[in-house]
Amino acid sequence: MQTLRRINNNVVLCLDSKGREVVATGKGIGFGDLPDDIPLSSIERSFYEVDARYLDGIANCPPEILSFAVSLSNQAAEELKYELSPNLPFTLADHISFVIERTKKGIHVSMPLAVDIEQSFPSECRIGRHAVRAIKKKFGVILDDDEIAGIAMNFINSRLAPKEGSTTEFANSEREMLEDITEIVEDVFDTTIDRSTFGYARFTTHLGYLFQRIHAGTSLKSSELEAFEGVREKFPRGVECVTKIAIHIKETWGFEISETEELYLLVHLSRIV
Repeated sequence: MQTLRRINNNVVLCLDSKGREVVATGKGIGFGDLPDDIPLSSIERSFYEVDARYLDGIANCPPEILSFAVSLSNQAAEELKYELSPNLPFTLADHISFVIERTKKGIHVSMPLAVDIEQSFPSECRIGRHAVRAIKKKFGVILDDDEIAGIAMNFINSRLAPKEGSTTEFANSEREMLEDITEIVEDVFDTTIDRSTFGYARFTTHLGYLFQRIHAGTSLKSSELEAFEGVREKFPRGVECVTKIAIHIKETWGFEISETEELYLLVHLSRIV
């Protein structure tokens, strides 16, 4: 395979014989000077249709965690009754790597929506519970029970909408709203957002599922939002920004997003500004 870019010592972005981009993984295939071609015998796994922006998130990810995330993604693909994004192994590896590192440092973050997610998405949380147990066994790290829901959210956010359910008008409306929201963020924080980054890709993924819920007439709700006031105090400009986004959504689409949706939006916003 023709090499395009080294992601880390074990992950390389390549072109296959048909000119298609493919993410190739294998022990040491990205180490040292990158050759023009990598022999197929050196490649352990290959992944197609991966958004290159998500690869930056695994640049420092240990290979054993990426391998674990790939296996967990395969399990989810077999057990869940919907199609998952090809980006899932990489977003999941980034999430698990971050959570393990955070836990090792003794940093524990509560998830106010954990109970609601477990009630609303039992299949995803069943896999999340298996993952938490497996992480303890494989990596010797004991994660908080809230992380069951945290891992489950990776599957929920990776769900692909049925192709037959989309229309050009719907897609254009979402693209316009995404750009409007990005411009609101840039205006409030007086900054220019790099739309090619992993953080922005994560942000747009969250917005995509928010848009789906809006068009379906549903919304995330929770009675466990004690942490919301603390977030308000620590991130006042973020609150101002989310308020403006919520007003714009209501004026444009006639939908009032819930306080829970605002909390999630605030958390994702904090990662790109």
